[in-house]
Amino acid sequence: IFDAPDIDAVIIATPPPTHFSLARDAMLCGKHVLLEKPMVTRLEDGYVLRDIAEKSGKIFMVGHQYCYNDHIRMLKKNIPMLGEVRYVFCEQMLFGPLRADIGCLRDRATHELSIIDYLFRPGTIRRVNGITAEVVKNGCEDFASFHIEFENGLVAGIACSWFAPVKTRRMSIAGTKGLAFFDDCTADQKLKFFNFPYPEEALSSIHGSLELVARENQMYVPHIAAGEPLKNELLHFIECIKTSARPLTDSAHGIRITEYLERIGKSI
Repeated sequence: IFDAPDIDAVIIATPPPTHFSLARDAMLCGKHVLLEKPMVTRLEDGYVLRDIAEKSGKIFMVGHQYCYNDHIRMLKKNIPMLGEVRYVFCEQMLFGPLRADIGCLRDRATHELSIIDYLFRPGTIRRVNGITAEVVKNGCEDFASFHIEFENGLVAGIACSWFAPVKTRRMSIAGTKGLAFFDDCTADQKLKFFNFPYPEEALSSIHGSLELVARENQMYVPHIAAGEPLKNELLHFIECIKTSARPLTDSAHGIRITEYLERIGKSI
């Protein structure tokens, strides 16, 4: 395939430990490459792929599909209405597939970290604390929960597992002017925005308690004609090849996510 002159581009969707060598060989043979997540399993390999991509002039794109999700795109468009975002909490739980080549941190949390990078570009990680657990003793974590503070002050909490009985994939975002909630497992109204429901006079009071009651006029549910995220991703890859445009999830984006994963993995 790599040697075939009539093949311009390849999609690499193979076990993660093979990503580096296949992507490297494909680009050295002059192919455009869409590489599934995680980009690589070692950070130094990511730097090599980035350098090869830059020298080759070919399109290199990482398959972080949630950056091509129309609900996440709408979320990014409306982030300013939330004011200064203070924290993000993400939860992704599902049952399988269990892997023996990477743990759920690199397999699952890659999605959440790519979304956070896409929405906020928060910079490097300042602090990490967290924990992992193995259910099936094969050297790979089946559960990971961690909190991170980024360079720009954003705090994020992420919990992920591939050993949970009910599929859950949701994200809460809290800002000084409002809240947003994304639930990918609901049939409709996957994305909701809430105007800040606390009256100013209540915030200045030290007495009593505050309850968040979202009235209808304080909730905004945007109409989204959502396409299939993977199809959006593929169309973007093809368009970048045709126009020589830089992909949204290019090598630089892939490096940032890999750096996050490496820092988090070493810390917890």
